[in-house]
Amino acid sequence: MLPRRVQPTRICHGREAALANLDAMPRAGGVVATSAAPASRLGARVLEAGGNAVDAAVGAALALTVADPANVSLLGRCHALVVGPGGGALAVDGATEAPRQVGPLGSVPMSGHAAAPLPGIIAALHTLWRLRGRLAWKDIVRPVAELAADGFEVAANQARTWNDSVAKLGRDPVAARLYLKPDG
Repeated sequence: MLPRRVQPTRICHGREAALANLDAMPRAGGVVATSAAPASRLGARVLEAGGNAVDAAVGAALALTVADPANVSLLGRCHALVVGPGGGALAVDGATEAPRQVGPLGSVPMSGHAAAPLPGIIAALHTLWRLRGRLAWKDIVRPVAELAADGFEVAANQARTWNDSVAKLGRDPVAARLYLKPDG
């Protein structure tokens, strides 16, 4: 149970969620908790725009594919459980699937296009939104596209992880073109 002075209307993310002075965090009519501040803020903006919890969760999850792609990937999966105010539940299974042509364990390369599963996250998030969302799909996706186009401040621990990947990305010309600045 929360103390009386703390209202459950905060933006929280990652380790800061456990350490934050919740009264100092912006109020958004709900709680948005993710591993990356830009995704938490985007989810809160969805709530402020009149979206419901599903809209905010879908927006935040999509934003995480931009702001924390090591943990939430467009090539990944998504499992969601929504319990409505009346107690009715909705479960959405967006598991990834291996292509039918994949051979026995150990015969699949660990990198490159052949290593990519058939993703389930986009279909799962879209299904979740279609069944329980309130806002228009474009009003949830557009801020995510803007986040990707405009950029965002990267947390120190994430910057270290990404910087550790520069050499590996640089060895692949396509990856280098997509993810690295021309000067490396």
